[in-house]
Amino acid sequence: MRSVNKIAVAVILLAALLPVSLFAAVYGKISGKVVDSETNEPLPAANVVVVGTDYGAATNVNGEFVILNVPPGQYSVRAQFIGYRPVTYEEVLVNVDLTTQLTFELPAEAIAGEEVVITATRPLINKNATNETAIMTSEDIENMPLRSMAGAVATNTGVVTAGGDMYVRGGRADEVAFYVDGVYSNNLRTGQRVGTVPVTSLEQINYQAGGFSAEYGFANSGVVIASTKSGAKQFKLSGEVITDEFLSKEEDFLDTYSYGYNVYNLSVTGPLLSNKISYFASVEHSYEQDRNPSASGHPVLDGNYTYDEITLSQAELQEMGVPEEEWILPVRMQEGPLPGNWVKEWAFNGNLQFDLKPVRIKLGGNASFQDWRAYSHFRSLGSIEDNYAREDYNYSVYGKVTHTLGPKTYYEATAYYSAFGDEDYNPDAKRHMADYADKTDFNDNGLFNDFLVADGIPRSSYYRLGSGIFAPPHYPALAYNLNRANVLGGKLDFTHQIGTTHEIKTGFEYRYNTMRRYNTQSYRLAGTFSNNPDIDPINAYRAAYTENFGYPVYFDGNEVDPSATLDEGRDAAKHPLIGAFYVQDKIELSDLVLNLGLRVDYMDANDQTVKDPYDIQIENGLIAEESLTETEAHINVSPRLGMSFPVTDRTVFHAQYGQFVQQPQLQFLYTGWAYYAAQLVQGNQVDIGNPDLAPVRTTSYEVGIGQQLSNTSSLSITAYYKEISDNVVLKNRVGASPSTYAQYQNGDYGVVKGMSFTYKLRPTNGLRANLNYTLQYAKGTGSTSRGNFYVTWIGDEYYPIFVSPLDYDQRHTFSGNLDYRVSGWGANLLFQAGSGFPYTPKRIADTVFGATNSTSYPVGGVNSVYTDWTYSLDLRLDKSFELAGVDMNVYVWILNVLDTKQPFNRRDDRGQSYGSGIYEATGLPNDNGWLSTADGQNWMSQYEGDNAENMYRAFINDPNNWETPRQIRLGLRFSL
Repeated sequence: MRSVNKIAVAVILLAALLPVSLFAAVYGKISGKVVDSETNEPLPAANVVVVGTDYGAATNVNGEFVILNVPPGQYSVRAQFIGYRPVTYEEVLVNVDLTTQLTFELPAEAIAGEEVVITATRPLINKNATNETAIMTSEDIENMPLRSMAGAVATNTGVVTAGGDMYVRGGRADEVAFYVDGVYSNNLRTGQRVGTVPVTSLEQINYQAGGFSAEYGFANSGVVIASTKSGAKQFKLSGEVITDEFLSKEEDFLDTYSYGYNVYNLSVTGPLLSNKISYFASVEHSYEQDRNPSASGHPVLDGNYTYDEITLSQAELQEMGVPEEEWILPVRMQEGPLPGNWVKEWAFNGNLQFDLKPVRIKLGGNASFQDWRAYSHFRSLGSIEDNYAREDYNYSVYGKVTHTLGPKTYYEATAYYSAFGDEDYNPDAKRHMADYADKTDFNDNGLFNDFLVADGIPRSSYYRLGSGIFAPPHYPALAYNLNRANVLGGKLDFTHQIGTTHEIKTGFEYRYNTMRRYNTQSYRLAGTFSNNPDIDPINAYRAAYTENFGYPVYFDGNEVDPSATLDEGRDAAKHPLIGAFYVQDKIELSDLVLNLGLRVDYMDANDQTVKDPYDIQIENGLIAEESLTETEAHINVSPRLGMSFPVTDRTVFHAQYGQFVQQPQLQFLYTGWAYYAAQLVQGNQVDIGNPDLAPVRTTSYEVGIGQQLSNTSSLSITAYYKEISDNVVLKNRVGASPSTYAQYQNGDYGVVKGMSFTYKLRPTNGLRANLNYTLQYAKGTGSTSRGNFYVTWIGDEYYPIFVSPLDYDQRHTFSGNLDYRVSGWGANLLFQAGSGFPYTPKRIADTVFGATNSTSYPVGGVNSVYTDWTYSLDLRLDKSFELAGVDMNVYVWILNVLDTKQPFNRRDDRGQSYGSGIYEATGLPNDNGWLSTADGQNWMSQYEGDNAENMYRAFINDPNNWETPRQIRLGLRFSL
């Protein structure tokens, strides 16, 4: 009944929103003054308009004006007054959440001349930004040698990238919120960014590293607000093609290969039926044969060997008289694209806008669909095509109505629906789970694998491939995984400007989430059904360690049907509820800007939880009802305070204090109840969700100074400090009944302090520069929620409570972007460098044949040693010209110009550590040190000859341990 009531509340709230209006604030503001150019006297009742739009305002008695609710982008702004010549500022840049200030000095008509046109200069210092903010325009992004929103954000201060994840100011990877056109776009389960927004559809990116206003939540470290392009008044068609297929995949050229990189993009914009309706649409298709190329080669058999030759046993080789040094097959390293590492993707973005003054309606959305494979080093010599198939998708649609009640008041709301999904499966059996390890075709459906030992028993190794070093041919994918999640949300914001000083804003947001999960060790099913055809399928699937909620444990016919949802009973879908309310006042005075705000966050797992986690009663294989109770909601109040004040016309100080809360990753809240009970009964080492998890808390402080050094350059310095508490950590419930188990709990703590420096040079003699450096110390009791997996494996309740460097404690990060343009030619250079990442030195142990958890014994302090510095240099050279009335831009894009070979910043979050692409016993990416030990020497003497050593070293030298190699791509852009 309780969940039914909550659903009713959600429906009522959304119903109340929809008729009124429908979008989160992604607007800026233009303000300023209109004066007489000779006397400097204010001109009241002057008209100020944004040319080509309906935006405008009249000046007050002091000649001041404010234009609210202006979408980000570049505009021309004109001021005019009777008896004076009009003045127009061109290329005026409007930024999200910031105020663009203009002063119009109107000359009297008695002075001869035409309208005065002034090209606005981009401000070097944001005088009304009360926290560290970076603005990147579409032009900035399109000129850089990169092609992703995340890549562009990563060039800013406070950002550390490691293992493909982004960490801002020492927070975990899930603490950065990405908004696309005002809609929260993070994955609901993991809290991390997902999907692809074509960079050609981006109008502006607003990056805020901490200290953001009360309007923004669901993030403790930073927010990224991406605004896509809106419809134009004139038709425009543009596109882009990028490829590296002019190179060979087998023969190197300039120490590089073709990695099968291909991108095709097409965008169209213009009016529809009338100038009151406009549209923008972008579609992009990409195919990459190697989705993350490695600077290291990958192992291949040195020769052509048949399946029968690969599978010969030791006895057969001896009987055939093959010399012992040839029993293990020879292996060599092959450079070029990695096998089985491709991705196909479609990405879409678009919107339809209705300008029906005083109401504006905007409908839009974005989506991406991926079909991909991940290179498996273990399978690389004979089973790469049998690796898991993977499919991901995410899409979001929204509707918005902005209603202007007067020149100083408007309200807006958003209603949106977002969906996320991922699926991993055996490419042969797909959703037929009972056939993942079917050798005999016991169910007569034609889906079987004759290379298995028996039903449900895959062959683990062949002698000639090192008896376990590499997977045998036709080694099947053994498990199936399905996740589906969606959210129906709404947000209402009200903005009122009091004079030119106070901008009052208030609003609320509500999200109704739905999560479904299905995971099973499918290979166990064939043996179970083959040996016991009359078994109850539900029992068979539970014996295969099936975890399910939102789906039944057993699908009729053994084939997964994602549409066969389960919405009743204990294993129904999960519906966490998230809401927020905020109020803030932005006070803009001539010598002071204050941003005062208060935010209230609400989170409820909306599920059952155990009353006593140390005393759980089991009845008939399930948790007894008397052991369960309803979850309780968490309500948190967070004050925010920011200020900015100019010391001189070239010097600005800012300071910020704020408290932030964020819901934990939703995947850590839930575990299927039947799966939960089975693990308790059997005492297996697994991690259990916790619906009682409290939000993660951060308290942040920041001070900074911006100094304009000249008319074309500036330097900004910001110092920050933050304390993090209640981070999620995996800990054992020692002594629990019926058995000890590991569960996610609040408990990790962190402290981060740092300084960032930004130097900007606006275009001067064709050269523009943006240099960023961050010095940061990030310490805590744990780096990831699963970091204690092997600690819990031991069965102890102990976990680290001392502060040590976090895995992503990169002390120094630097990025420099130089852009030079002259006479249609352009060059953009992106240099990035960073100090090493910490790792815990470990004992030398065998990481191939030994149990993984037995190799995790440290011989030094946690994260007490750092890897070497890394650096990269990327380049884009282009030429713009016109051909038959079409604007063209051709370019060459080179990644890793210097062809550096560096360890990859990689660390998975199950606690199994690759350090930063290195083995923690040696600090090297291609040697774990074991072959130099007595055990390693004995192993080599057992397998006589060089082939065994080469095969072992080939496996240790995993391509995933290395960063990207040099890559060369050609591109063409056009617009008409």
